[in-house]
Amino acid sequence: MKRPDEDHVLLCEITEEDALERGDQLAAVVASEVVLKADREKAAKTFKDREDFIKDEKLRLSEAIRTRKEDRQVLCSWFVEGVGTAMKWVLRRTDTKRVISSEPVTAADRQSSLFPSGGTN
Repeated sequence: MKRPDEDHVLLCEITEEDALERGDQLAAVVASEVVLKADREKAAKTFKDREDFIKDEKLRLSEAIRTRKEDRQVLCSWFVEGVGTAMKWVLRRTDTKRVISSEPVTAADRQSSLFPSGGTN
């Protein structure tokens, strides 16, 4: 009567050469771990950036729906209005002509209109 041979994992002593080989393997695993951690941090930042973008977009869109208003790029033009010392610069939307802001015409503005090329003759 005979039983078949079996393989078992058993604790064995290693040689000096085995120990050096395991040291090289350990160094490679540690290097892989460093790369993995760096990749994980990069991925986490990417996901965080994407999450922040989505959160901001949700907020922007829900606010536009709630208020029925949103920021848009609108072309505006400066005009001079008034006469004499009452002259002022007025910034108007070109689509609705609504006044956005105004400020007084300065002496430098008046001077530049007298000499548009920058010269004095």
